[in-house]
Amino acid sequence: MDRQQRFARVILNGFYAYFAEFENITLAARTRFEQAQWPRMAEVSSRRIDIYKETVMETLSVARQIAGEQINDLGFWSATRSIYASLVQGKTNFEIAETFYNSIFNSHFGTAAFATSMPLSSRRRGMCRRLIWGGSSIDIRWQETPRVRLVAYSTITHLTFLSRTTSGMSPAFARRLSGT
Repeated sequence: MDRQQRFARVILNGFYAYFAEFENITLAARTRFEQAQWPRMAEVSSRRIDIYKETVMETLSVARQIAGEQINDLGFWSATRSIYASLVQGKTNFEIAETFYNSIFNSHFGTAAFATSMPLSSRRRGMCRRLIWGGSSIDIRWQETPRVRLVAYSTITHLTFLSRTTSGMSPAFARRLSGT
């Protein structure tokens, strides 16, 4: 198994660890409610939120060891993303798994990695954003589809899963993301 496959699997294993703990807390919630364990419910509810960040940071620590000097290489991340996508394809919780991958990426590079460039418009391709870090940049175009309001894809390869479903998204937020 090569380094990129190990990297993708570590992220997936981190997701599985997070999801299992989240599910266990959720499954016990009904019993706590029926037994009126209000202080414990508040404690566990807070824990359920904290485990995501903790698991992301633990997973990123292991992923950095595996990636070594390639951790800042976008080509490495892009290839890993493709492997990861194939690993989560067909899973019932693939969207949450994709979000977990994004969290790993964003935790490593930080939100400063994303910078809006001058809007580049195209009738067929929509708004264009530029992902910039380390002197490199990739244009990301937003495309409308029936199921997903905004789907981003890069001109090189898919770097991260950048999608937003329309459910729960305010029209104002969707317009802000799409630049309209």
